[in-house]
Amino acid sequence: MRGIIESREKAEHVIATRMHSAFNNGKNEGKIEAAKVMLEIGLSKAEIAAKLGLKETDF
Repeated sequence: MRGIIESREKAEHVIATRMHSAFNNGKNEGKIEAAKVMLEIGLSKAEIAAKLGLKETDF
């Protein structure tokens, strides 16, 4: 997602949408996009990696 995240609620919606897409397509692309949004709202790379099943170097 481009630009500044306007609210945590909007960010959570974007994350959910990306995750849904990622799981439906079986790809990490949606997870990586979700991770980027999660970084913008202040989660640490370690938290994100644990939640999404990614490596910290993936995003």
